[in-house]
Amino acid sequence: MTVWVRLAKVKRTSTGAPPADPSPWNRIDWNHATDEVARLQRRIAKATQVGRWNKVKSLQRLLTRSYSGNV
Repeated sequence: MTVWVRLAKVKRTSTGAPPADPSPWNRIDWNHATDEVARLQRRIAKATQVGRWNKVKSLQRLLTRSYSGNV
């Protein structure tokens, strides 16, 4: 069996990449998203300076799980 025949028998699988449709990215309000992330980052910095570590942890969690933080 040649290499070409073996390659032809390989089952093609999805790469897990998102669809090529860019329209969801066009619907995001980028100004709002960046403002929201910046606001949360300022709150994290302020809580760090004061030493409120539980607040820092909760704000970091909020930022990483928020819609704006994941865009």
